[in-house]
Amino acid sequence: MTDFLVSNLDIVFFFYGMAFISLGIIIFSQLRGARRSAFRLVEVLPILAWFGLIHGGHELLVMFDTIKGEPYFLKVFSAFLLALSYLLLLFFGYSLFNLDERKKLGAWVPLIAILLFFSVPAFSWPQSLSTWIMSSRYFLGFVGAVLSAIGLQRYYHADGMQMHRIGVGPYFSAASASFILYALAGGLIVPKGSFFPAAVLNESSFLSLLGMPVLVFRAIAAVGLSWSFWHIINFFNIEQQDPRERQEAELRAAHDTLEERVKQRTDEVTKVNWQLEEEVGRRKEVEGTLRSISDTLQEALLEVPENVPGVDFGHLYKSSTSEPGKAGGDFYDLFELEHENVGIIIGDVSGKGLEAATLTSLVKHSIQAYAYEISSPAEVISSTNNVVCRSLSSSAFVTVFFGILDMRSGILTYCSAGHPPGIIRRITGETSALKTRSPIIGVFPSASFTDEQIVMRHDDMLLLFTDGVIEARLDGELYGEERLVEFVRDSGTTDTKVLPQRILEEVSHFCEGSLSDDLAILAISFRGTCRADQSEPAKY
Repeated sequence: MTDFLVSNLDIVFFFYGMAFISLGIIIFSQLRGARRSAFRLVEVLPILAWFGLIHGGHELLVMFDTIKGEPYFLKVFSAFLLALSYLLLLFFGYSLFNLDERKKLGAWVPLIAILLFFSVPAFSWPQSLSTWIMSSRYFLGFVGAVLSAIGLQRYYHADGMQMHRIGVGPYFSAASASFILYALAGGLIVPKGSFFPAAVLNESSFLSLLGMPVLVFRAIAAVGLSWSFWHIINFFNIEQQDPRERQEAELRAAHDTLEERVKQRTDEVTKVNWQLEEEVGRRKEVEGTLRSISDTLQEALLEVPENVPGVDFGHLYKSSTSEPGKAGGDFYDLFELEHENVGIIIGDVSGKGLEAATLTSLVKHSIQAYAYEISSPAEVISSTNNVVCRSLSSSAFVTVFFGILDMRSGILTYCSAGHPPGIIRRITGETSALKTRSPIIGVFPSASFTDEQIVMRHDDMLLLFTDGVIEARLDGELYGEERLVEFVRDSGTTDTKVLPQRILEEVSHFCEGSLSDDLAILAISFRGTCRADQSEPAKY
């Protein structure tokens, strides 16, 4: 077997080179479908693809040299391709390692490797093309392959929840193992040299020890990398049939359906009103139509998913009147976003009835639509404010709280636009109100909005509400924010499904059942896996 492989090294070089060229082709062809993937790995894969194409070209030149012997300038060019491909592998490993935000690698690591690559041949004697090839393998190829193997594992474990779901773990392990094999076979086993370690550990000693050329192991590593990354990127494509596009399409369809239903019912009401003077007896039909419109809108604006991964929540809406056809302007919602984020909305539109309900629908669905494209709640609110200001023809206005909760870190980034401040109750019992520094929307087109942040830890609870809670009154005395904070702190319950009803009972008892305004309550308890430092206090 040894004699056969040694005498047919040109064939091994061919398969070795084509395996790396296949790696580049696979990545570039597959990335066309994954270019909008939520997985950050696709951002650095083009570097690996160029490494595969250039390194494969180098190996094919070596194959021609084995068969016919190359002119010296082609040998120099081949050595240049080797160094360039390993430089790309070094930058791929460095970039991949730093995809994990927990602890990044400084720029000094690749810089030292590059300096060593130039320095060792420059100061060695005698200088030769072989010395540069050895330096490329030692300081660029070996370091780059090791960083790539470690970086793949760091990335896989950083996004473990998503990775486990799509089942790419075995392929990440295979790719890491292939990089380690290549680091040893391609980075440490070099042509025989006159200095250590090349004088001891080289291609000749490897052949004598194992009875097989090191090129075979390099080819195995190349095939392993091509096979692994084909499966990894293919899984990304399957997983990323662009859920954002599906979500946006569903959102647009729901919004269009709601608008169509409103338009149909409004046309019915308009037609009935035209005939009202002639047919007084149809008044009951008009009231029934108004009630149907109001009920439809109210149900749509208060509809939330049955469950959202990573949070427990409870919600409640209470109208201050039982009069038909008087839909309120209070609304709330929770919805999933990309990168394991959850959007949280609660708001209040001034006024009642069909106009207020239509404006509520516009605000809620605008926020949801912009949230899929913009990661800053303040910018989402600013864009929504522009839409509302262009749409309003009356003096109506909106207060709204919109936050994005990161399920991985527990960081809640929010913008409270003129809305009553939410309340955070820590698992320790510490309770306080959140900051709120942004103006109402729908009044000033050029208004400035601000993001705030807090860190939620496991079992911390966020309480959001509309002003109907704190403005409930008895004999001119308001229930007030301070009284609500004290009640949440002393209520003795952390059950989000129970707390909204407890608050309603408390407020109703205070005002003796006479609510002056509609009220909405949304309680959210964080259950996600929080990676934030548990000892770090929240800033608010």
